[in-house]
Amino acid sequence: MAKKKKKYRLIIGFCVFVLYIFAAPQPIPVETILIPRWLSSLESDYSQLLKEEEQPGQDYLVPFKLGNHFGYADAQGRFAFNRTLTAPGGGKTGVSLSEHRWAEFDAVPAAISIRSPEGEPLLTLENLRGYPLFLDGKIFLIGEEQTSLSLIDESGNLLWTYDFAAPLTSIDAAADLILTGSLDGIVEILDSSGQRVHSFKPGGSRLAVILGCRISRDGSRLAVISGYDDQQFLLQERFGDTYNTVYHEFFEDGFRHAVHISFI
Repeated sequence: MAKKKKKYRLIIGFCVFVLYIFAAPQPIPVETILIPRWLSSLESDYSQLLKEEEQPGQDYLVPFKLGNHFGYADAQGRFAFNRTLTAPGGGKTGVSLSEHRWAEFDAVPAAISIRSPEGEPLLTLENLRGYPLFLDGKIFLIGEEQTSLSLIDESGNLLWTYDFAAPLTSIDAAADLILTGSLDGIVEILDSSGQRVHSFKPGGSRLAVILGCRISRDGSRLAVISGYDDQQFLLQERFGDTYNTVYHEFFEDGFRHAVHISFI
């Protein structure tokens, strides 16, 4: 009797094992693998193709800023230009880049020359105290104290200026909306005419500051990382004329620097 029970157990165990092997496995999900297509040297402008047969047919320019270098590279890794960030007289400078324009500026800019990716001059801004920023195909100017934001048209005219109660710490723009976060922990959305259409203060943290913000391409969602001790992530969605929080999470170990957020 004991031998029969042992035999049955072995048979049942074998059947369970076979069922597990053939029924339980799940297909391996598709994975994203990054394959380098070219390698370029910022110091020598040398470019080497690694996957020539896989290069895209159409050409385009990609802006880059790496260390003290900035410029544009095409789909084959060749530089449209590759410059070192240096101001007249050797002082420190900043640079703002987008797909369609770029500008280099001094620590206290007097005149700002905006150029195309090919280096052609497009526009010169004079007597506008601030730093250029290119978002959503538009030209913005952040005030020297980082407490104001202005919109500039393609002719260099000042369209509007919005003043904030505290310095800006993060900004994004899409769908003719501008999303901002400031040092006092307040999030605001401005429309294309510079009018505030939404604002809120996440709260819930010992120190209030907005470390990162992003608005989706269609303007229907916004994401925010705010505060120190405790730090939190919020996702809001637009319902009618307002945005409501649809997801909220506290972080055990928060960031101590500006955070990049993306919708993909």
